[in-house]
Parts: sequence; structure tokens; C-alpha cells
Amino acid sequence: MRAKLNRFEDLVFFDDAPYKYVGSFVPEITDVLPSLRAAALLDGALRDLTQSWPDPRLLDRIPMVLAIPDYGTNFERTVIDRLPRRPEMIVHGGSTTGLELLAEAARLLEHGSSHVLVCAADSRVTGRGLLALRESGRLRRQSAPQGVIPGEAAACVLVEPARPDTIHIAALGRGVEPATFANDLPLQAEGLTAAWRRALGAAQRELDDIDWHIADHGDESFFVKQHEMALTRLLTQSRPNIPRWQPTDFMGDVGTATGLVEIIWAAQAWARGYAPGAAALCSCSDAGGGRAAVIIARE
Repeated sequence: MRAKLNRFEDLVFFDDAPYKYVGSFVPEITDVLPSLRAAALLDGALRDLTQSWPDPRLLDRIPMVLAIPDYGTNFERTVIDRLPRRPEMIVHGGSTTGLELLAEAARLLEHGSSHVLVCAADSRVTGRGLLALRESGRLRRQSAPQGVIPGEAAACVLVEPARPDTIHIAALGRGVEPATFANDLPLQAEGLTAAWRRALGAAQRELDDIDWHIADHGDESFFVKQHEMALTRLLTQSRPNIPRWQPTDFMGDVGTATGLVEIIWAAQAWARGYAPGAAALCSCSDAGGGRAAVIIARE
């Protein structure tokens, strides 16, 4: 993502419309079912974490919480059966779910866990995900150039109590936006504004203190407008060039994995020295109206 490269390719999706659909997928995974693709993605993320952590055995002893899309019991069973162990908690939802699981991780830490493994996985490049996007009119094609590019990903974040010289997840905020794609209510950005305000308040910061934003929206005008409206409501001084990073520009819409992908990107930016500051605001907006935001900072 730092190099601004993407892996967008044509998707094989058969329907009665003469359109070409573009997506971002992992070509090494040949399974067609979304459950098998999500399981393979999650297996890869867990193996990467195991190889990079000094004590891999720790991962077998700590609580694991998992976010996956609500694709039914068969989807969940397939993913769980392919994990090395069953998670302590499984939450179904959209793009906000990964960030919302951080609250559960904080609760487990407060109750004595030394670490918590937070994971999320989703694949939107197969029939079910593509069909849902197409039926909602959101899938990118020639007649909808600002639509969604579907993607897939799994992400794992190892959370521990705050200590010096680490990345701090300072606060989580949530909100609900009344205006959605399913109704005709005017967009007022109430949900995102509320999520930002609550996260900023819990972190004892102002939006002016945030160095850059990481947002889950791509070019969809609905979410771009929402972001700008929330900025207008909460900024107290003019800042026309706040850096805004969008993972969807490089890996498409990865659904439930989005929030953790944002945190990992910020962590890599700090580790590799290209972060534009010490505090970032990560935010996710679900098509159903849910909003979530997290303040993370390099302390």
C-alpha cells in the first residue's frame, strides 16, 4: 500500500448482465466457496503472526476473538473447523465489527489475560458477496465508476496492556447513521460524527490533534460526503490537507477485516518510518448504518 500498488483483476462472475467486474483477490487460493477462502486467508494470517512472534506457544494459551461476516451457520462452521482451536468469542457483522471487537479484548485484559488475539476474515470476491453488491447497485462497473471494488483479507492483531514505546489503542467510539442505502433519509453524518466524538472524548483529544485519517470508504460519494461532513462538524481550525489513507484503493473492500487492516497499516507505517504523525483516526462505516472509530497513537 505504501507503494500505491494494487492487484485489481477481472472477476469470473456469471450473470445475465454484460458487465466486467473488477476485484482484488489472492490468486494462490483456488477455492470458490467464500467460507473456504476466508479460512485460507485466516490460516495465512495466523501463520505470519506465529512466525514473527518471539514465543509462538503464547498464541495457544491466550483468548482469541474472531469477526466474520454473517453468511450463515455453514460459513461459520467451515471457518471454525479449520482453525487450530475454537475462539472464545465469534462475532458476525460488517466492516465495523473488527474495531468493535477491541472492546471485548480490553475487557479480557481487565480480567487478567496477558494478551488477546483479535482476528477478522472476509471474502467478497465470490458469488454471494458480488451478488449482494450488485443487487444494491454498489458494485463498480462502467456505468458506476465510483462503486465498490470487492476484495478479501484476513487480519490478526495481538493486543496487550499498554506499555511505553508501543502503539496504543487509545479509545473506541461507536455510532449509528439513520441514512442508509435502504432508505431515503438525508445523509447528515450523525453516526460517524458520534463515533468520532466518542472516541476523541475517551482519548481526551480534539480532532485537530489527529495527524492523519485511515478510512474504509473508497470513491463512493455517500461515504466521501459523510467524511467531509464529520470533519466540518468537529474541526475547530482549518486543515485543508489532512492526510487520508484508504486501504480500499489498493485491496478493495475487505468487509469484516477492514478495521484491523487499518490498524495494521498504521502500525507498519510507524515501524517503517513513513507515518505522517503520532496519532491516527481509524474509522469504518457499515452499509447498514453502523459506525466505529478508533484513536491509535505511537507513545
